[in-house]
Amino acid sequence: MGGRGTKIEKELLKSLSAGLSQEEIERVLVGALSTLGAKGIERLSESLGPDTGAALRRALRSRGKKRPPVPGPSKVIQEWERAWGDWEWRRTQRGGKSAFDLIDKLRSLEASRKGLGLDDKAVASFVRGLGREAKEDMLEGIRRKRGEDRWKKPLDSAHSGWFRLYQDLWRAVRAKGLPVPERRKPR
Repeated sequence: MGGRGTKIEKELLKSLSAGLSQEEIERVLVGALSTLGAKGIERLSESLGPDTGAALRRALRSRGKKRPPVPGPSKVIQEWERAWGDWEWRRTQRGGKSAFDLIDKLRSLEASRKGLGLDDKAVASFVRGLGREAKEDMLEGIRRKRGEDRWKKPLDSAHSGWFRLYQDLWRAVRAKGLPVPERRKPR
């Protein structure tokens, strides 16, 4: 389902959530999977789409094994979003580093490892959840660092998630009537 469920699936989940606790819903799920049998689980996996179906099969095959299954893409995104939200709450509670400090470290990590890329949607979701001051701080931080190697390439590429993030921040700040970044001179 992962946010893309059919109307019937969404209505069923809404009804279950209204009438059952989370623990009861989990027991119903386990009971339903237990009664499906191998063929029923395979049909269910196929109907869920390739990513979710594969993740379900891996999860079920991992029963009784020491290592947990490899998570599917939706689970990874969910965990990132939970971690971002948790980090933001802790940061504000402790008065620690800014959101830009975290993003700058992530950008450094991403730039230092070929093939490592952060999920644009998870980063954008984190940024959207930030308060006004944190967004302004993030925009100012990117503006300060835009000439550094780790920022220069992604900010010069219109297809980069970092470029889109910078644009979104710029628009959000501009909409609030705050000072906007200086325009670059054409090369």
